[in-house]
Amino acid sequence: GGVHGLRGCYADNAHGWKVGVVGITTPQSMNSTKPDALEDLKYHDVLETGRQLAEQLRSEVDILIALLHLGLTDTTGITSELFASSVSDYDLIIDGHSHTVLESGKIVNDVLIAQAGEYGKYIGLVDLDIKAGKVTAAAARLIDKAATEAIVPDPETEKAVNKAVADSEQFLNHVLGSSETALYSPRNTVRTAETNLGNLVTDAMREACGTDIAVMIGGALNNEAPAGEITRKTLYSLLTRNETIYVHKIYGEDLLAALDASVSLYPNPMAGFLQVSGLTFSFDPAKEPMHRVDDVKGNG
Repeated sequence: GGVHGLRGCYADNAHGWKVGVVGITTPQSMNSTKPDALEDLKYHDVLETGRQLAEQLRSEVDILIALLHLGLTDTTGITSELFASSVSDYDLIIDGHSHTVLESGKIVNDVLIAQAGEYGKYIGLVDLDIKAGKVTAAAARLIDKAATEAIVPDPETEKAVNKAVADSEQFLNHVLGSSETALYSPRNTVRTAETNLGNLVTDAMREACGTDIAVMIGGALNNEAPAGEITRKTLYSLLTRNETIYVHKIYGEDLLAALDASVSLYPNPMAGFLQVSGLTFSFDPAKEPMHRVDDVKGNG
């Protein structure tokens, strides 16, 4: 993942080196954070803030790490590669957001960018060579999940984990209902096309709120589930976020702009691709972005 915050800190370690960590998250957080929290949050320019915090910490630490949630394919254009190219003084970048598997990292502007995929499939390790209080070399590698199977668990840790799993399973296995059809919403599909899960969730939103239409970003949906019982565990695997539903009156031109924005990157996947209920629309990917959508109809 990365760090949803923006601050600098440093810590001492067993070898006596001082390690500084600066956490920076994507500007997309402005859109994905709940609106009622935005009054207390301010997002500053990523590159400028990265420079400022590096300047503050560099003289206090031996090793300076940028812990980024920017990714290598962010649609805002602010990527970890741009950060490495634009901001000096960092010895290492640990990245997230794009879920990229970097087997041995990536060197940009003489700085190592490390990223370890997604969902705990890999553990990322970075080896640093330090001479006279300065990082002289960095190398990254990944350990996949299969390679960890031979590790003997620490008994106390295993005991604590097993209890946590047992407690959560009792809650998660509670049956909420059932479906006669498999629910389908894989990550890249739901970010480029409508899915039956997208239709189901937006239909439920519209019914619950008594609205004419409902829309939901594809990035809030993921995975698939076979026909049969739906448990809380099923639901949490399909819905990536516990969102609040907001009801608004909007003008048609604003709805059109939202739909156009949602298909602006097509055929590339986009978290903001909208799943919809109560409306239909078509779009022409050959046209310029923000001018692709036409034939929008609400309830026919």
